[in-house]
Amino acid sequence: MKPPRLPLLRLAALACALFGDNAHAAQGTPATVAFTVAAPETVMSSARMKDLGIREFDTGIYRIAEREQSKWFSTCSKVPEGQTLAVGTLDEPFALVAERGVEFVGLPNRRLDRDQPGNFGWFAGIHDLGNGQVLAFIHTEESVVARGDQGRRGVYFRFGLALSGDGGRHWKWLGYIMEPNASFRDWYTGAKGNLNVGYANVIVHDGWFRLYYRDNRVVGDRLEDGVAVMRARVDDVVRSAQAGRVGVWHKYHEGDWREPGLGGRFTPLNIPTRGLMHGDAAYNTFLGRFIIVTRGSKWEDVRQSELQLTTSVDGLVWSDWQILFQDPHLNDYPTIVSTGDDNEITGQEFYVYFLKHHDRVMPGKFGEVRFDRIKVRLDDRERSAAGTAVPTPATP
Repeated sequence: MKPPRLPLLRLAALACALFGDNAHAAQGTPATVAFTVAAPETVMSSARMKDLGIREFDTGIYRIAEREQSKWFSTCSKVPEGQTLAVGTLDEPFALVAERGVEFVGLPNRRLDRDQPGNFGWFAGIHDLGNGQVLAFIHTEESVVARGDQGRRGVYFRFGLALSGDGGRHWKWLGYIMEPNASFRDWYTGAKGNLNVGYANVIVHDGWFRLYYRDNRVVGDRLEDGVAVMRARVDDVVRSAQAGRVGVWHKYHEGDWREPGLGGRFTPLNIPTRGLMHGDAAYNTFLGRFIIVTRGSKWEDVRQSELQLTTSVDGLVWSDWQILFQDPHLNDYPTIVSTGDDNEITGQEFYVYFLKHHDRVMPGKFGEVRFDRIKVRLDDRERSAAGTAVPTPATP
């Protein structure tokens, strides 16, 4: 039985219905939500990774539910492992490694100024089309050595799409869908800053893909970042992908959706970026809200690493970040995993799986890794709209 809508949610939804996307300017920051978090569990140990011959993960794990088993997609940063497809349950996602060393065929893979491989793709989101067809959102990193800068190295980031017709065993690169507002030329000629766009925090709702990420624009000789969103119609993207194209994507800017995904301007949303926006997103039916989960501190000189949550009624105005979990180890690349059969829809309870560097204490970062998970249980109460709530973990 669906819980009754809270007055705040009804008012926000009515405002959006009456005034469209511009209504968000008149809304206040949504209230944060109440929840409890169970103690973390390990779903893939370092020992299991070694048994499988997997040397290092560099993403979260993305799920497609299929009958009793699920398919799990991930990226290993050590060549030649590359993309990995596993089959297993919620409790044991890597019961079987079905494929490793999977490539995105056609992904550009050359440096611009040196004849060496320099562009690598990471799984950053998965959408199941059915009948063995799977659409992947790809995080790409194009490495170059800038001329005239004493060998200064750098990376330019984009998002693209790839399509599989056999359940994820083989992939065809389709093309780019997002390029930062800071152009390759601006970055290459010296704009200073980190251009990492994060992962494709994708929400599928009401016939649209909404992709939340970190964009950058040039201000003077530096880069200025913000949380941005772009969208495309699901049916257009699916038809286009099946024809070898990527569809039409637009960024949100000044109350409208007209800026192109490739290089267009963006309006930063009302929340600060967290952890370069390496996270995941979904629609939550219990709250009637969009949710994003991302990592917190990583590169900062801090003693704690956390997983953080934000929610939104309209997908444009977001609540303050709330800490789901934190401890002295680097907790990286969270992905949202539903307890049901549709991993793009969450309910009152859902999991967050994450990569844990368990043998190193912050500010030390990289060490042996394993996959842990926490279970989040939402409450239908709201917390104050001001401040960040830090929940007390539930007794497991």
